[in-house]
Amino acid sequence: MSKDKQSVLLPVKVITKTKTNKIVGWQGDYFKILLAVPPIKGKANDKLLDLLANYLQVSKNQMKIVRGHNVDKKYISLPGKVLERLNIKNKY
Repeated sequence: MSKDKQSVLLPVKVITKTKTNKIVGWQGDYFKILLAVPPIKGKANDKLLDLLANYLQVSKNQMKIVRGHNVDKKYISLPGKVLERLNIKNKY
């Protein structure tokens, strides 16, 4: 996870077409998330941002996929204020 004063870059591993939408949490170097939707026409990316926004209690428009739009490993820019919600102290 890289960070500056305003934002953090969250490495995410997404598994699509699962039975449920679920935030698994840290597994290795990635924050793992399960999505029930298929990766077609951006549906999985939209659901990913919806799920993360709800989990982190931030607006969806405060987040952005900066790398990995078409693959399972993505990097998402988030507001820096969410660090404690991601259990970073337990991770590092």
